[in-house]
Amino acid sequence: MKLEKIIICMNKKFIKGINNQKGQVALLITLSTMFMLFFVGLFLTDELMKQVKTTLNKIHSSQSYYLADTGAEYIAYKLIREGSINISSFAEGDEILTENIFDGKYSVVLSSVNPSIRINSIGTYKQTNRNVGLEW
Repeated sequence: MKLEKIIICMNKKFIKGINNQKGQVALLITLSTMFMLFFVGLFLTDELMKQVKTTLNKIHSSQSYYLADTGAEYIAYKLIREGSINISSFAEGDEILTENIFDGKYSVVLSSVNPSIRINSIGTYKQTNRNVGLEW
């Protein structure tokens, strides 16, 4: 009889120990899942930041190009239509026109005179430069 009570008591303690281990396993699985999701989130945040930087660089490059194109079109209009700028008064490498537009600017430079006239318009927007050339 005493032996049976001891065995029953040992079985209860064993079962109680198993129930406690189930909680520990659940906690371990939960913590592992949380750490895994945390690192996945960090990776996705890093990738998102790279994409944002790439997109901003493309936008800045486009803005610079449009500023350079604006300068080229404006100087062509001034030279051809209005005749208000006299090319012969400038030497090669001289800056003909500079204008600031919002956060950017364009500068028009006389690159060459002989045998044809070449003008470069440089657009600058947030430290990004693009160049458009005219030649005739």
